[in-house]
Amino acid sequence: MQNIRLTQLDGLRGLFSLMVILFHFPTENEFAGIHATSNFMVRQGDLFVDFFFVLSGFVISLNYENKINSYSSFSNYISQRFLRLYPLLFYSVIVFLAFELCFNVFLPQFVSNPDSVANLLLQTLNTLLFLNSTPVFGGMPGMNFPSWSISSEMISYIVFGLSLLIFSKQKKIALGFILLVSALFLITINSYMETYVWGFVRGLICFITGYYTFQAYKRYHTMTLNAIWEYTVPIFLIIIFYLRFHHLDRNEMYTLFVIPPFFGIAVFIYALSDGYLVKLMSGKVFQYLGKISYSMYLNHAIVMVIVTKAVFNVLKVPVTQITVSAILLLYIAAVIVYSHGTYIFIEKKGRTLLQSVYPFKKRIAPSPQVHHKA
Repeated sequence: MQNIRLTQLDGLRGLFSLMVILFHFPTENEFAGIHATSNFMVRQGDLFVDFFFVLSGFVISLNYENKINSYSSFSNYISQRFLRLYPLLFYSVIVFLAFELCFNVFLPQFVSNPDSVANLLLQTLNTLLFLNSTPVFGGMPGMNFPSWSISSEMISYIVFGLSLLIFSKQKKIALGFILLVSALFLITINSYMETYVWGFVRGLICFITGYYTFQAYKRYHTMTLNAIWEYTVPIFLIIIFYLRFHHLDRNEMYTLFVIPPFFGIAVFIYALSDGYLVKLMSGKVFQYLGKISYSMYLNHAIVMVIVTKAVFNVLKVPVTQITVSAILLLYIAAVIVYSHGTYIFIEKKGRTLLQSVYPFKKRIAPSPQVHHKA
């Protein structure tokens, strides 16, 4: 099964991964008033997770829409997705668990609210079963808290694949119905920024938005948009984020009705344009960040905790504008370096290892070549 990727969209994923990493840097509590990450764009960096969902829906549709037509093809598709996600998810969860056990059991004086071993193991199980974006375990965040979106991603893969398999001739209607029901549910509970309880619903809305973005792209894929459209995306991104943060108090319904469609439009524009920003996103720096973005996303929480606690709690470095800004740069650099290693040794080699194990060996052909299309 040959994969198709649009390089500029990989670059955007790399850029927005940095925004999520900046968002989780502890500004609002420990480092309140520090300018480095207190602006309205960074403080809403969690919204870029929605971009990842939309982009995933677009890319998965691009590669699989007409290839899931039997139970064997569905099984192959899910196996491919599992192999893509699980090696790094498993590794990052085990590393986080070891860290939590070390401090909660042996160094509880450094923990604000020590947790029991039983609860830590339950959190681990919750994550490894892809359930920490659902209420199955009571809305627990799971081990390695950013992993809730990986749970949501896997659920979206399953729902999408089953929709194509069961409703092959009415797949657009079926997915539209799921989108409508999901949106109505979040409207009913008046919440969009769900994570550990109904996060999978938020993910479904964005993923299916990505599917319909692909439908639009498929119709117009032979055309090239005027490069000026590229510049409307960052302009409207700033306006949308500014209004939400400063005037709408992060309103949930505004977020629901504006953010997924906006990211869908952004993906559509960058998929069809060929201007300066697209060339920038297709350059080596952003392509590299895009390549390791999954590792960056799942690694940044543990790196953040280790770096900030070591510097400010153990070494007792004073909290000032200069020291926090310096540690922020150290944190980003550490995430990138560590993620480079996990990309090579966990993502790539872990996938190869799992492919060699039955039943994956029989079901899945060797990894396909990736064709880049600008």
